[in-house]
Amino acid sequence: MNKLAGTYLAPLIIVPLILLVSGAALKRWPPENINSVYGFRTRESSESLTKWKEANRLMADLLLVGSLVLAVLNSAVFLCTAFASEAIAERAYRATPFWMIGSFAVFAIVAIAYVQHSIKSIN
Repeated sequence: MNKLAGTYLAPLIIVPLILLVSGAALKRWPPENINSVYGFRTRESSESLTKWKEANRLMADLLLVGSLVLAVLNSAVFLCTAFASEAIAERAYRATPFWMIGSFAVFAIVAIAYVQHSIKSIN
């Protein structure tokens, strides 16, 4: 294992941990009423209390699943670079912020689109 392995793991934990904590909080303490502070707030989800509750339930589930998926992907990336040469590990370490931002952005876009699509048919 190369010497960057220890410093490389910490940044890879950040995004899945944020998703896990957010999903657990939304699942444990779902917003009861439509508000402008806490919850999945879009124009569509704010149309009715039924849409609001379903959107927040779906997003909580997606955050929890997303945290697991990103944890597995980040673990695979970590293991591939931990046993790579120092030069490859160095390049991978420099690319970590881009991987974290990119994976979070893709997750956010897909999750928001899925929730929005799912609640469209609810009255």
